[in-house]
Amino acid sequence: MSFDVQAGLDWHNYTSNMHRFFRDFDAYPPDWDGMDRYEVAERIDAALTMIESNDLGALKAEYDAPNGWGSVETAIGFLRSVRDSCRQVVPKRVRVLS
Repeated sequence: MSFDVQAGLDWHNYTSNMHRFFRDFDAYPPDWDGMDRYEVAERIDAALTMIESNDLGALKAEYDAPNGWGSVETAIGFLRSVRDSCRQVVPKRVRVLS
């Protein structure tokens, strides 16, 4: 299973294996469904600030998926990509299919 997120004109897909990481940093994609894209971008910025205040090695040890499908580094990249797409002009709302 994965998270399929439409933000701006782009679609993003990421494994749900990292759901605990996303929840722990208040960046759980299903929570974004129907939200204003600017609100989602702000939430992701706040999550990234929290994530970046931690030691990357410790985060990887705690959250990297044991089966190899999902890592802290790629999850951070996913969050940045969704955030950047949220700053595009249209559409205004974020969609998530899970």
